This record gives sequence, C-alpha cells and structure tokens, in this order.
Amino acid sequence: MFLFPPAVTLGETINADNLVYREGIYYKEFSETPFTGTVEGRMRGALSNGRREGIWLTFWNNGQVQSEGEYINGKAEGSWLVFNRDGSRDNEQSGNYLNDEKISE
Repeated sequence: MFLFPPAVTLGETINADNLVYREGIYYKEFSETPFTGTVEGRMRGALSNGRREGIWLTFWNNGQVQSEGEYINGKAEGSWLVFNRDGSRDNEQSGNYLNDEKISE
C-alpha cells in the first residue's frame, strides 16, 4: 500500500496565472501563505508549501511543451527534457539534473 503526503495529493487546484513567485516560493495571489495544491495552465504540477514537487510540465505561449521533468523540494532532479518554441529539443538545457544543476547530457 502506498501513502502519499496529503500536501501533494490533496488541496486546491489553481491556474498558474493566479500564482505569485517570491524568493523561491509560490503563493496564491494576495496571500502570504505558501500555496499547496495542484497547478494547471501554462505550468502543470503540484506545489507543497510553495515548492514544486513531482513531475512538472511547462508550455510555451503557442502550446508547445517547453519543459518536462521532476522537482524534489523545489529543485530540478533527474532527467529533464527542454524544448524550443518550435518543438525541437534544446540540447543545451536538456539533460540530467541534481539539486537544480545540470550534471550531464
């Protein structure tokens, strides 16, 4: 049996346009409390205490995927795919990350 932390699996769903990013933490507009819940829209994923957690997708304004990868405690970890506006892969940014830093292709 798997148990998931309630902060990541439960909570409010919000559009990314209604979040504010301050000093590494996401907040719901007009709030001083770090947001916990699901994010939809141009960014898709979960926030726990204002930090990105789990698999995240971001999108260019034209609808193309901009990036896909995993966050742990707000830091990029593991394999990341990053794309240009035209959908081609951005090989300079794509690769393996550890603690928010690219460590290999």
